Amino acid sequence: MKTIKGYKFLTSQNKSYNGDQKWKKGVWVNHKGELELCESGLHASRTPLQSLQYVYGDNWWIVGARGKFKEDKNDKFVCSEMRIIKRLPVKKILVKFAILCAKRCLKNYEKEYPNDNRPRKSIEAAERYYKNPSKKNKDVAEAAARSAARYAARSAELKWQKKTLNRLVKDIGGEAK
Repeated sequence: MKTIKGYKFLTSQNKSYNGDQKWKKGVWVNHKGELELCESGLHASRTPLQSLQYVYGDNWWIVGARGKFKEDKNDKFVCSEMRIIKRLPVKKILVKFAILCAKRCLKNYEKEYPNDNRPRKSIEAAERYYKNPSKKNKDVAEAAARSAARYAARSAELKWQKKTLNRLVKDIGGEAK
């Protein structure tokens, strides 16, 4: 029987968010009855990114799935048999993912706001915390991230307000002659 790889979040007690299913590593769980997405059966996502839409707990697992299947091509599937295979280090992976996402956007931000180094400092602080997860590095990273986020949100909102108001003045108020 073919096994499909998937990704699933479980609560800190390794329970499904919906229902009372208690999962044990390597043990196949069987669902009897009809399969219905979001209703009945054993659910997971095909990719790690898709699974981030269903963060229902602290434990992130790679799963094996087999048996009967129904699939939503966008983000999840439901099956009749599943087992958890390997627990993923959720915080380590997602902190690194957040750093990489932020770095990817940084050049665009710095192009728009060349005198604001807070996002870069926030990323550097997060990288220090990732390499050495001490309380001090965590506190510094959190403070830097809050500062950068507040400024970025204000800047983005101000930019949108300015652009929108200029457009409304032109569209509704008409051009000056």
